[in-house]
Amino acid sequence: MVSIDQHGDPDSLHQCWRTWLWLFNHLQFLPGLLMTTKEGLESGAYSVLAEVQPGKVHVTATSAEWGEVIKDAAEELTDGLIYLASEGMMIPDGIGEEFEDERGRVYAEAELCWQLYKLCVLTPDQEEYQKPLQDRGWSPILAEVGWENNIVELLRRASS
Repeated sequence: MVSIDQHGDPDSLHQCWRTWLWLFNHLQFLPGLLMTTKEGLESGAYSVLAEVQPGKVHVTATSAEWGEVIKDAAEELTDGLIYLASEGMMIPDGIGEEFEDERGRVYAEAELCWQLYKLCVLTPDQEEYQKPLQDRGWSPILAEVGWENNIVELLRRASS
């Protein structure tokens, strides 16, 4: 633990601050990392943050990451993707995903998918893949009016 909360000596504060910056620069991209202050912990300033459970890590994406998803995904999903980003949802880990059977043959496609939760979004022209995906344990959501609300609900339920 690096504590920079209470240092009367400027040299000591400077050294702790440099150590904190070094740690932050090296660790900032690790999932679930939370860098706090002792004072912040003691005052309960971080109590609004959800507790992370093993195997249920939720990483909030940056706007740049969401920008890439929006750019790569089907244009008809743009408004819904902007909504997902505004709700702090995790980004899909598959865009334009093809699903293969044990022989390597493609049996389905999905525009977006979250592998961990076996959740995917199908555009209207991918509707035919709904049944094959369901048969293999996936929860396909057809990109119709309100699809983004279904995704938010399912991701929140799955990660709680």
